[in-house]
Amino acid sequence: MDKHQKTLFAPQIFSVFDGLTLMSLEKKSVSFKLIVLGDSGVGKTSLANRQCRGQFSFQMTPTVGTTHMKTIVQVDNYDVELKIWDTAGQEQFAALVSMYARGANVCILVGSYVDPESIKNLDVWLERLHNAGENPPIIVAINKTDIIEGAPMTPDQIREEYSERYPNLFFVSAKTGDGVTELFASAAQEALRVKKEDDNKGTNIDISHTPSAPKGSNCC
Repeated sequence: MDKHQKTLFAPQIFSVFDGLTLMSLEKKSVSFKLIVLGDSGVGKTSLANRQCRGQFSFQMTPTVGTTHMKTIVQVDNYDVELKIWDTAGQEQFAALVSMYARGANVCILVGSYVDPESIKNLDVWLERLHNAGENPPIIVAINKTDIIEGAPMTPDQIREEYSERYPNLFFVSAKTGDGVTELFASAAQEALRVKKEDDNKGTNIDISHTPSAPKGSNCC
């Protein structure tokens, strides 16, 4: 091959690699159901509003039943759509958790920084979720961290008591927006992680113990 032929061939090689690069960077889209649980008044709806609409209001009314919102989070080369099910925290709606939680891919449990009882009740909400037959990844949000005065526990004390049970624990403020983006990004990452693990389980089939056909049988 002479020099002229080499010059003609080189651009073809580069174009192939460029195509592979574009393919590897191609965006993929996935959608997950995210359920938000916690006591009434901890700011579940406010967190969803902050993430989806960039808004905060002091005039929020208690959720009746459930409300729905959507947000899209970028995770690597994925557009992850989170379909947020914002549930009521009043005790009379607790029995409906089993219906709202069905098929949830990830769950955010919300407690209030200034209400230690709501943080203790995270275990109650988790139990209700498990009793509904659902076991999605759990993210914990301790909301209202903008209220410093009068807080009964410090973040370090909360971490010491709860981080072993809830390693994905975030301190957030729906009012200021602090930590909210990271909270929902973590929810998207966890849902995507579980999906990839499930996909791998479906493709990595162990054939070492596949039963052989009985002697004398015909395979057709």
